[in-house]
Amino acid sequence: MNEDARTEEQQIREIGGWIEESRKVRKIDPSIGQTGYLGVSRTKAGFKAQLMHQRQNYGLGTFRTPEQAARAFDAKAVELRGPGTRLNFPGEHRSEAV
Repeated sequence: MNEDARTEEQQIREIGGWIEESRKVRKIDPSIGQTGYLGVSRTKAGFKAQLMHQRQNYGLGTFRTPEQAARAFDAKAVELRGPGTRLNFPGEHRSEAV
C-alpha cells in the first residue's frame, strides 16, 4: 500500500510539473492564446479565425477545428503580409516564398 501511495504522489508531482510547464509556455508566448494557434480563439460555435493588419480587423470565419482556423489565418496572413510573416504552419507556405 505504501508503494501505491508513492505512485500516486509521483503522479501528482508529474501532473503539477506538466501544469507548471504549460504555464511557462503561455508566459513565453501569450500571442498564441489558449488554442495554441495565432489568430484563433474558441467560441461556442467552434473556432474563430481573425487577423489584424494595418489597423483593420479581418474576420475569417468560424471553423470546426482549431487547425482549420489556423490554416485560414495563415492563408490570409500570407496574402496580406507576404511569405515572411509569422505563421502557424510555416512549412505549408514555403513554396509561395520562392
